[in-house]
Formats: sequence, C-alpha cells, structure tokens
Amino acid sequence: MEPDEAILDPDPGPGSWSNWSRVALGHEEVTIDFAAVDPFDETRAQTVARIVIPPGAGFELRDALISALEGYTERGRP
Repeated sequence: MEPDEAILDPDPGPGSWSNWSRVALGHEEVTIDFAAVDPFDETRAQTVARIVIPPGAGFELRDALISALEGYTERGRP
C-alpha cells in the first residue's frame, strides 16, 4: 500500500507524552525510545513508547520533523 492510500484510524487513542528520546541505529533498523522524565527526580524515567523503523522511514521522519519545526519557529516560537 502506498502511503497516500493509507487510511488512519480517526481515533488513535489517548497517545503518550514524552520529554526525552533516544535514537539507536541497528544493522537494518532505527530504534527510537520515548520516555517521560520525572520532574521531581531526573534520574527516573518511564518509557512510554519504542518505535522501530527501517532507515528509509527514518529519513522521511527527519524531513517531516524539520519541516514541522521550521513552521514552529516561523510562528515566533523558540
């Protein structure tokens, strides 16, 4: 299925909040961990998601993030 043909669930669920991430490169995959760091004890964090994608999807994600963040800063955000 082509990405333009994908049908996304209109109710993706509650989602997760993260203020920390880590990226690891494997032989044929990119792993991204997302966690929520405890604001009262920064040595503690709860993993909220782990996403494993092929490198090609990593490049697409990079481009999408750059585009989104450029729009964020153009609106006067830091």
